[in-house]
Amino acid sequence: MLEVFLDVYDELTGVINNAFMANLAAIDKELLEELCAFLKLFDEVIDELSEEEKPTMHKVIPIRQLLLNYCDLKYEDSGERIELKCFVGERIKSVWIVQDQHYMCTLLHPSLKHFEIAPNEKSKAIVLVRQELLKRSLPLSNNITATDHEGVATNPLIIIDKSKLINSLF
Repeated sequence: MLEVFLDVYDELTGVINNAFMANLAAIDKELLEELCAFLKLFDEVIDELSEEEKPTMHKVIPIRQLLLNYCDLKYEDSGERIELKCFVGERIKSVWIVQDQHYMCTLLHPSLKHFEIAPNEKSKAIVLVRQELLKRSLPLSNNITATDHEGVATNPLIIIDKSKLINSLF
């Protein structure tokens, strides 16, 4: 939206009447260009996470961290850009709450399982996956046997110590 305004900024003087000319003159074009350049990554992120043909849950944590890193202050940032980065970075941290499913999907994705972009989040993801595996594993007290299609018991299942199995995954 801002880029459209930026594209037609120079042509607006011939289109708008004098009542709005003061408003247009109050807009700093260089600041508008800087704002559009800063927000371009956010526009790309929205498109990436809005993909309907491919799964995106595993991308949430890396993309969130990418945006937080993007909001880190740099020496060459202007005063306005510093103010914008501080505001947006804090809003991302306070409003964009990552769900447990995002942690698990990121850990289970082959390319992202090492959490290189957000290493401080890996231990939480491991704990969540362990909890899910324990919830879904067979109870140790049950003695279940495999059956063929006629319902006759063929051989007992081997019960594996769940803690050793889970630890071997990580």
